[in-house]
Amino acid sequence: MGSSDFEEYKADRCILHIGPPKTASTTIQRTLRRAAPQLVSSGVLYPSLAANHRFLATLCSSDPMRLRQVTKHKITRAEVIARNLESQRLFEAEFRATKPRLLILSSEHLVQLYQDRRGLHTLREYLLEFAKRVDVIFYVRDPLLLMISRLFHGIKRGDRRLNAPLENMPVSPAPDIIEAYRAVFGSDNLKLLMFPGDLPSKTDIMESFWSATGLSALGSGIDTVSANQSLSGAGLLIADALSDIQNDNSSRVMNGSRLQHIRGPKLRLEAASVAQLRERCEETYRYFRETWGIEFPDRDLVGPPPAQQDLFTSDSVQGIAQTFSEVAEELKVAKREVAQLRRRLNLEKSRQ
Repeated sequence: MGSSDFEEYKADRCILHIGPPKTASTTIQRTLRRAAPQLVSSGVLYPSLAANHRFLATLCSSDPMRLRQVTKHKITRAEVIARNLESQRLFEAEFRATKPRLLILSSEHLVQLYQDRRGLHTLREYLLEFAKRVDVIFYVRDPLLLMISRLFHGIKRGDRRLNAPLENMPVSPAPDIIEAYRAVFGSDNLKLLMFPGDLPSKTDIMESFWSATGLSALGSGIDTVSANQSLSGAGLLIADALSDIQNDNSSRVMNGSRLQHIRGPKLRLEAASVAQLRERCEETYRYFRETWGIEFPDRDLVGPPPAQQDLFTSDSVQGIAQTFSEVAEELKVAKREVAQLRRRLNLEKSRQ
């Protein structure tokens, strides 16, 4: 799959980080991209064409038109092919220019290939053109916490409501993803790492990553670029209320990303909801326990009804006021621009 003029140089190892989603992948990617010049001077290449190397998914998939990043943005097949060729060209050129001893690639989009065995084999064969060995890193997160995180993320995006039936929440396919990658890349080349971002043992995700990749000494001098994308309880309730707004212009101005700036305590689900989600996670818990010997600590996740939780603290209220003030200012600017455009159109009509 590589370019025909590709040199026969290979890195000693390629580390392929595949997430999965909701395990601080964006933090890892932004940190590595910002540190790319420092890394490459030490023989480590994190390709600079993008922070997220999602092109590997569309490049290697046997049917890229079914991948979420394609369907979500309504990308045409011609555009997929053109983007793949350009990304491949940039990646291979940088690899030839730097000749690293270690190649690091990262994209949580690659978990989508777990049902595409041919695509996974294509991915492995492609990466082995650049490295003598490929090691896959997959972060394991408590299935219940992962499901709650995905629930809240859906509310943030306007895809779900807090009062929606929880039985419709899809269960994480983590066991299937792990087994698919193990079958193709091999057990010795698959590293399962415990996600360190949850309480009570919350630590820096990059400390875990540097340690797993054997780069602790190098990583100790690199600052972590935090990319916390979760919402406070107040922000989540506002996002839930705003999900009824169907107007594209309104949702573009007031969206989940903007609400991230509202600080405050996190929302806690009621006991019945936590119990229902935990029951849906039982098979996943059993898989990790019986296959990998992984046990997850008990955590107190239950809270009273949202109306009884102290979510709107002084910090939250201040953040809400600032956020709506910024939105109001942007709407004023947009209104002026629309008025100018109308005057210009009317002037052009009068001249005709």
